[in-house]
Amino acid sequence: MKLTEGKLNCLFCKLKYEVRNGIPILFFQKELSAHLQGQQRYFDEESKNNSGVNNFSPWQKSYQERFRRYCLPRKGKVFADIGSGSGYLALWAAQIGLQVLAYDLNFKSLSILEALKKHLKLTNLHLVCGDAQELGIKDGLADIIAHNAVLE
Repeated sequence: MKLTEGKLNCLFCKLKYEVRNGIPILFFQKELSAHLQGQQRYFDEESKNNSGVNNFSPWQKSYQERFRRYCLPRKGKVFADIGSGSGYLALWAAQIGLQVLAYDLNFKSLSILEALKKHLKLTNLHLVCGDAQELGIKDGLADIIAHNAVLE
């Protein structure tokens, strides 16, 4: 992949992907299934309730605790949060020092996460908008992967 003129160009397939607000979008809206377009609309509405830093619900805090307990995250390890949604795991993992890839279909959720990333000055949090069923990431990229509530 190569970033030129606001587009992310795939050197292998020659496709050009949009980059909006620094977030690469690895799909073409018109090619999404009706189901995934419905998911985007649903999560667009849900993202309106995401109000800020460390404003996590009890169930999100319990996931963070289980992640800490079972995944044994270490500073510098790479964590891929596939279907990151509100970013409750991605944000937390970045704050404890992991290199984080937050990958989600919903651009609005990622935009909120991007604003939080900038506010907190997190240089180790990287955002990609894409379809979890069509991951465009290389095998072996991450030491730890979370894939919560993505497949129905």
